[in-house]
Amino acid sequence: MAFIVSIVLVGVLRNQLTWCKVDGGFAEYCAYPAEKLFHFENLSWEEASVFEAASCAVHGLDRIRPEVGSNVLLIGAGATGLCLAQLLRANGGAHLVLASNQGPKMELAKKLDCADEYVELSREDPSRQWEELKVKYPYGFDVVVEASGSVELLEKAIDYCTRGGKLVYYGVYPKEALIKVSPSRVFSDEITMIG
Repeated sequence: MAFIVSIVLVGVLRNQLTWCKVDGGFAEYCAYPAEKLFHFENLSWEEASVFEAASCAVHGLDRIRPEVGSNVLLIGAGATGLCLAQLLRANGGAHLVLASNQGPKMELAKKLDCADEYVELSREDPSRQWEELKVKYPYGFDVVVEASGSVELLEKAIDYCTRGGKLVYYGVYPKEALIKVSPSRVFSDEITMIG
């Protein structure tokens, strides 16, 4: 685990993404060139294991650059999403709403106090909850982050952006995935789309 974490951190620190193409990330043992590794001493293995998620979140925050007082909707409660939620809340996010499926990840989000408000989506039919969110926030959110990796939710996420808002494609989606986005909506509402 330390080797994977080390490769990721070094790649991020050197602003190189070559670590993405190294085989064996989930193998029990791997051999890597020394220049790809980062030695850590002041962290536990558990703390070091979140290097990758934390580095993605730090990079995401750099790209988003939320204005102070921003209302944020973050969709998805995976490891990087939870790291990003904490960073957004501490760096401009005045009110962060976390929407994710009911279950252990959402329970962890609550324990970490990642958001100001939690929308626990039904796994069977969350449409009512999405409608309620629209009613509660009729003008939308300044920043909408789709971090679940769901192409369906990614396509829907723009409907929760306010005029002049930012829509962030943060999840990992299949390479062949395509979504429909209205260029007229992006143009008329001056929405910034960030990858």
